[in-house]
Amino acid sequence: MHLNDVVRASDITFNEGVLRLAAVHGRVAEFRYAKSDSAPIEHRSFVPESVYTTRDGHVVIVGPDEDREGQYRSYRLDRIKGEVSIP
Repeated sequence: MHLNDVVRASDITFNEGVLRLAAVHGRVAEFRYAKSDSAPIEHRSFVPESVYTTRDGHVVIVGPDEDREGQYRSYRLDRIKGEVSIP
């Protein structure tokens, strides 16, 4: 899926919906993220620009990460802990 693809609200999770909304409006999204099952959970501030599904079914969000000096990063939706917020 890309940001421009039409999706029904009933077909996506709350977090994916918030991230898509942030992308449409160019807003920062904040969330807690674990890079792997054994990695510590870190706080992220992120401006999502695109959302897609990988061949193996993972939803991935891409965009510049404020915490990484605007460097483009990708995050798997299933590794986000708790709810995404738009401050």
